[in-house]
Amino acid sequence: MSQFIEVLEFLDGTGRTVAARIPHTDSGEIKYGAQLIVQQNQAAVFVKDGKFLDTFGAGRHTLVTENIPILTKLLSLPYNFKSPFRASVYFVALNDFTGLKWGTPEPVVFKDSEFEFVRLRARGAYSIRVVDAGLFLGKIAGTRGRYGINELEDFLRNKIVSQFFDTLGTNITSVVDLPKIYDELGLLLLNQLKGHFIQYGIELCELQIIAVTLPEDVQKAVDERSSMAAAGDLNRFAKYRAAKAMDKMAEGGGAGGAAVDMGLGLAVGQMMADALKPGAGGSAAPNTAVQPQQPAIFGEIKCRKCQASNPPAAKFCMNCAAKIVPPGFCEACSALNPAGAKFCTNCGGKL
Repeated sequence: MSQFIEVLEFLDGTGRTVAARIPHTDSGEIKYGAQLIVQQNQAAVFVKDGKFLDTFGAGRHTLVTENIPILTKLLSLPYNFKSPFRASVYFVALNDFTGLKWGTPEPVVFKDSEFEFVRLRARGAYSIRVVDAGLFLGKIAGTRGRYGINELEDFLRNKIVSQFFDTLGTNITSVVDLPKIYDELGLLLLNQLKGHFIQYGIELCELQIIAVTLPEDVQKAVDERSSMAAAGDLNRFAKYRAAKAMDKMAEGGGAGGAAVDMGLGLAVGQMMADALKPGAGGSAAPNTAVQPQQPAIFGEIKCRKCQASNPPAAKFCMNCAAKIVPPGFCEACSALNPAGAKFCTNCGGKL
């Protein structure tokens, strides 16, 4: 024997429920004249035969024909409006859900003008609220008895990450420019995603980009470029690198790397000295005598992109920041060939 529902109300003790159905399993028999209690930040949506009928806002509602005119035909049975009617009521939370997280589950490849292909990770936070209960139920929550914010986060996270990298690719060409446009990028992403979210009855209230993480070697190259820009000229940069190298050796560790750093500093200093010689762009009279060629840095590596000389341990070119490829290295099969080889001895590819 069915039991008529006389009071319809939903209280969420967890604060994590976005939508809940009363009754939870199937349509129930709601008594004519029953009390519907909707909390301040809720909306109640009646569903009958798969169709959304009335939506009620906050307050206490008595379910009679005067209050539910759309349900009048359902109640116009030969029972003088005394019969119960079968329907479901969905309570939808309209409050803000804050502190939600988004991020890349795996690194995403970004085409960079300076470092070629870079694998990036990104993360941030956002907040939302449901503004159209019927649209939200129809497109996302469906007929489930309860729909939580965790399920909604999984759905929205993919939307945010996808749009983030689309926006990133159309607004910057290199990750070097990222720190300058963090705030602008977050605002642009927020405005672009609002249109996507509203089609599900959801308003995106706030979105923040907390961090974009670069691979360690790329981050080191970006830091060194920033240091060079802060130095202001090559002479000061050479002194900066040499000073860092001496600090490393004074600490008693990393002597090999420190020697490379010092070598780079001295090499740049030599470049500055050559530039200041008479006839090299200075104010002194040009010297037409043949000058002996300066010896190259021992074990130097030339950049394939700009042909600049680099220290043997360099991973990125100090002139153009392109990734350094060792001489004889085959990019197709990663085999190392003798210096001067034109074709790979392993796969036959052109070097």
